[in-house]
Amino acid sequence: MLLDRLRNAQPNNAYVMESFDVTALYTNVSNDSAMQAIRELFIQHEGAINIWSGRYYAQMRGLAMGQRLAPSLAIAYMSKVEAPVIDLGPLLYC
Repeated sequence: MLLDRLRNAQPNNAYVMESFDVTALYTNVSNDSAMQAIRELFIQHEGAINIWSGRYYAQMRGLAMGQRLAPSLAIAYMSKVEAPVIDLGPLLYC
């Protein structure tokens, strides 16, 4: 897909091409920087419009299914919900 886009591109003098080569990404991102990036994404995309099967939908509440960050956020939320139950030391918790 990228190669097709590059082959079909009609660049002019206004275009700039950039490439990033990141080494040890996870260990080079501070927790504070990651949290700030998440805050900015939430503010920027609050009330985002999603496209599914050629139709447009506004996310009215909750996490948008199909968004890459949604599973991680749902796991973080459930961790917070489950913590008080786990602290009680249940015999079995599934």
